[in-house]
Amino acid sequence: MRSRNHPTLAPIFNPTSVLSQNQMSSLLGHEKILELLKRYATDNRPAHAYLFSGRQGVGKKRAALEFACMINCPDFSAHDTLTSCNTCRRILCNTHPDIHIEQPERNLIRIDAIRKIISFIKYPPIETSYRFVIIDDAHLMNRSAQNALLKTLEEPPANRIIILVTSQPSSLLQTVRSRLRRISFGPLSDEHLEKLLSNSKDMSPEALNAALAMASGSIERALSKAAPKNVEFRRRVISTLFEKMDRAYFHLVELSAEAGTERVATDDLLEIAAGFLRDVIVTKLDSKAPLINADYEALIKRLVSANSLNRLMMAYDEILKASDRLDLDINLGKNLVLDVTFLKIEGILKRA
Repeated sequence: MRSRNHPTLAPIFNPTSVLSQNQMSSLLGHEKILELLKRYATDNRPAHAYLFSGRQGVGKKRAALEFACMINCPDFSAHDTLTSCNTCRRILCNTHPDIHIEQPERNLIRIDAIRKIISFIKYPPIETSYRFVIIDDAHLMNRSAQNALLKTLEEPPANRIIILVTSQPSSLLQTVRSRLRRISFGPLSDEHLEKLLSNSKDMSPEALNAALAMASGSIERALSKAAPKNVEFRRRVISTLFEKMDRAYFHLVELSAEAGTERVATDDLLEIAAGFLRDVIVTKLDSKAPLINADYEALIKRLVSANSLNRLMMAYDEILKASDRLDLDINLGKNLVLDVTFLKIEGILKRA
């Protein structure tokens, strides 16, 4: 099992310096943010605390580590790659004594973890100019943990920097958020995702299409959705809901039973269905918006020909209603919600 304190670097990233215009950024798609962080570092007056927010898996924690390199490297502009510098290499691998990365345990960050952080922050840097604390998935701090961190955020010692990394900033207390300088990370474009995914040489075209369609701007999510079982699941959802087939009701109920076993599968199913219907609707409207499921363009066009805009909007509305019902967490089984939704869509849409 991998040690919490010595995570390996994800091979999808090529750790290179962002200071040279001739070098590729290790965070493709976030070059402007890295340039901003570079200015904070070179001005030698960084804020004491930051909030790095953005959807899961877009590179926020990696950016926090590179920021620590920018500030603490003995000569950041002198070497070609971060891994060619002993200081930067240890920072990136979380083996440097002046860098502490806190991650959730059992989906929670408790007050005991924050007390350890406060103790770490009390001591001055050993080797570098600044001590760094990076709290990953900071929204998983419970209320007591957040309140315990407040005093340090209000009265930080000199030469200490705290970075909270989160995909759910609204889950943090307002008193915490107000004491942080916010850096917002947008989703990665399909172009950037495709470049990053090109490092996976064994990825099939079908897997690449599935990854891009379900990535939601996240390289972490894209890699997950390229797994064979997720590629097959996407294919089954689209074919079962939108293509003509014998014993359609049986296949719909079977899909509902499979997806209803866990919330992740249910969410994926609704996302795939909503994204596909969105593609049909924008094509019906003759929009120039890019398709999420471009690899199914032929089926999309057949559905456009077979259905009125009103039918398509009604079917799309049923998907949204199902998502809302499940989010309400009322006493309705996921299978029941999906069964009813699929049967309604079956009665609305003319399949192609």
